[in-house]
Amino acid sequence: MGHSALINSMDTSAYDWRSVHPDFGSATHAILFGKIRGLPPRSDAADKAIDREYGWGNIICDAYFDKQENRLALLRFAIEKGADGNVKAPESATFPLSLLALTEAESDDVKCFDFGGKCSGQCLLAIRRQACRERMLEGPDSKIIAVIDEALAILYGTGDRTVGVRVPGTCLQIWTKYLGDTTSHDV
Repeated sequence: MGHSALINSMDTSAYDWRSVHPDFGSATHAILFGKIRGLPPRSDAADKAIDREYGWGNIICDAYFDKQENRLALLRFAIEKGADGNVKAPESATFPLSLLALTEAESDDVKCFDFGGKCSGQCLLAIRRQACRERMLEGPDSKIIAVIDEALAILYGTGDRTVGVRVPGTCLQIWTKYLGDTTSHDV
């Protein structure tokens, strides 16, 4: 995260935004949650997945540290390029999350969410429900819930869903040539 200018300058036209990686799920899963497979709840690998300094990170921990903007911008970028929030995660996907991030209180508890066969929105809603349960006494007005709601709006909002596609200039020239040649039109 944090390399927005680099990503915006890259040619991503050949990238399959709807593909599914066995460890990271779809593009939207990877952006929102980092690694979602093969992480036992109490292991060094799970601690790395939970801790954003190792590079995987996730939207919840980013929100906890007020660093969610880059991840949300990358999610917007991916959706604009054709990523689909309805692509399902691999069946073996689990997501360990420290309840410290949800409750903002000292806790060593880790909740493992089952993401297998679920789309990004379903995964976000599961975490949102857990956050509401954990914060029931304080009310569901936390920054975590606000960030989850913003991510859901990006995934499923009613914005412009056009996907930019590059068309070679020679193709446009051919179209222009045939459009101008009215003698060949047979309607």
